[in-house]
Amino acid sequence: MSLRLWLFVFAVGHCSIYAQSDVTFHSNVPLVIAPTIITDRHGRIVERLTERDLVLYDDNVAQRVQVEDPSMPISLVLVLQSSAEPLLGKVRTLGGLVEPLITGDRGEAALITFHEDVHIEQTFTTDVQVIAKALTELKASGDGSSSIDAMVVAAGLLRNCPPNRRRVVVLIGEGRDRTSKKALGEAVFLVQKENITVYSITFSRWLLPFTPKGDPPAI
Repeated sequence: MSLRLWLFVFAVGHCSIYAQSDVTFHSNVPLVIAPTIITDRHGRIVERLTERDLVLYDDNVAQRVQVEDPSMPISLVLVLQSSAEPLLGKVRTLGGLVEPLITGDRGEAALITFHEDVHIEQTFTTDVQVIAKALTELKASGDGSSSIDAMVVAAGLLRNCPPNRRRVVVLIGEGRDRTSKKALGEAVFLVQKENITVYSITFSRWLLPFTPKGDPPAI
């Protein structure tokens, strides 16, 4: 298995946005994530590297680096929009992929759905069959899209996970949040505070019914 090193670069710089009124807004960037694979001159994966073996520059200035080994067990939260039946029809068969491709033999997964409201369908479990069953039994409901609220709930679940785990959210929903009660800033703060990696898959609610139906592509 190839070793993927996640380099956490604590940058000290800032970014600027110039408005038409010549007002400049500044924002600190304390953390930059750089997924990296390191190979030797022959293309072979180099393993067992530590922070002392690596130097990463930003504008020719060496930055402090933290290496996270993704072989650590994963705590994964699947966050799905339940107000789109065509979407649910495509994800009901994904349960079998959770263990071999995402959580492995030491990981755990939970399932959250959202529409106007957010529901925890399944708390963390190491039994992939439980997640597969929960996915199979999903029912379409509601008409809203509260992805921000769902992210806040997912961060709350992950907050109680052991510290030696990678915390991951896979969010599948339409690109526009229409009904959340929480502010985006709250969700962003919690994701950063709990060191959560978020993978987002978005769709258009108007085009989704016209996409091909059937089993997901082979991986």
